[in-house]
Amino acid sequence: MTAVNVKPSRLYPATYGRLAVLLSLLVFLLVAGYSVLTGFVAIRYFKATHQRLNREVATHIAKFSQPFVGMHVNQKATERIFFDAMVTNPSAEVYLLDTTGRVMVYEAPAEKIKRHQISLEPIRQFIQTKGLVFIQGDDPKLTDGQQVFSAAEVRDQGRLQGYVYVVLLGESYGTTSMQLLQDYAFEWGLKTTLFMLLAALVVGFVVFNLLTRDLTHIIKTVMRFRDGDLTARTQLKPTSDLKPLANAFNTMADQLARSLDQLQTSEKLRRDLVANVSHDLRSPMTSIRGYAETLDMDASLNPTQKQYIGAILQSSYRLTRRINELFELSKLEAKERQPEKEPFLLSDLVTETYTNFRLMAQEKGVAFTCVNCEVPSVCYADINMVEHVLQNLVENAIHYSPEGGHVQLQLASNGQFVTVSVSNSVGLLPTAIQDYLSAINQIDNVDTVVRPPNSGLGLAIVMKILTLHASQLRISHPSETEICFSFEVPVYVK
Repeated sequence: MTAVNVKPSRLYPATYGRLAVLLSLLVFLLVAGYSVLTGFVAIRYFKATHQRLNREVATHIAKFSQPFVGMHVNQKATERIFFDAMVTNPSAEVYLLDTTGRVMVYEAPAEKIKRHQISLEPIRQFIQTKGLVFIQGDDPKLTDGQQVFSAAEVRDQGRLQGYVYVVLLGESYGTTSMQLLQDYAFEWGLKTTLFMLLAALVVGFVVFNLLTRDLTHIIKTVMRFRDGDLTARTQLKPTSDLKPLANAFNTMADQLARSLDQLQTSEKLRRDLVANVSHDLRSPMTSIRGYAETLDMDASLNPTQKQYIGAILQSSYRLTRRINELFELSKLEAKERQPEKEPFLLSDLVTETYTNFRLMAQEKGVAFTCVNCEVPSVCYADINMVEHVLQNLVENAIHYSPEGGHVQLQLASNGQFVTVSVSNSVGLLPTAIQDYLSAINQIDNVDTVVRPPNSGLGLAIVMKILTLHASQLRISHPSETEICFSFEVPVYVK
């Protein structure tokens, strides 16, 4: 068994690329999701920390501002204290609420207050937990937004009068943080995104290579086996998940290799048998033909005896021809005959063939013509083999043409090849011949088609000879009463 070294190319680049990009996209989405989650956690951590550190702000403001005098609100004093607190901490916004959560006093333009009623439930939870638990409450400057806050009760002689409500991250914080976020996103967002995408692609390709390494090895081995390296076998680690698949391929490859060896051995035995039988039949047939020819010259034979001797001679001639064809075919199949190529004038060979078979055509009543047979094209091939092909095709054409039919031998050149065509008229083609032509037109290798009945071995020999010349026999059926055989011969290039 001969091993063929085949260098495997990259396998299935489209599938490989799609899977790698898909995996990279998945990694990118995971990284992006992680980044968003990290940002959310960071913002929540910042708010919780800010609330924890400033949880006593509302208590101090309530203690020192004294927002109520009796049952009335100390408007001016409260506004002054609230203003001072907001100047000290620009991100804070201070509000005075009554016992129902209605906003009573604030230091801001009236049109900026979007919500005049604040939910008291978060305030009560904040006071109950002393600000140690992260809680967000209503932001009066937002219709439905919430923000971290600090809150404290305002009491007079134990009676609840209202609440001091401090939004710790107010409007100024939101405006400043948004501006900084836009600047940061403009400066670093694109760079970060590109870096994440590149990192995701690199990681995706690396991970994909690691995941598909064993599968790629199996595919390359299968392709080597397909391309003729019958020794190709997969070698995977015992821990690989694809080890059962690799073992199954190795078992299949071993079975196919053994079957191929058996077929090659059987084919060699068949060729040897055919060659030996055809060789051994030559001597007896020569003797039979010699005795029959001797008897045919005996003048004492009566007409009936003459007829019998003539039949014996005709049968011996046909059988001798079949034996010679069988011997020739066995040598071609065994590749014992190789073309001895040389430049020659194809038109001379065609003209000679036309002259040799013209008498045969006349005797059968078939019109035999030669078209463009004088084309002066020097071809490069084995002249004896090409002559064999020509003689076989022309003889078959005359043989299968009915009386009154026609046979045409034609040459055509395109500068690189000379096309030789042999066409002949036939009667209504038998079903077997039609099926044969249909099968030839549907496959690439005509050697695999069973030859039609009574076609002899000539067509098989023609195909073998043309295969040795890197050519092929083209068979067409222009009409129900015409068939054409053609082949190409390369033009000689100095």
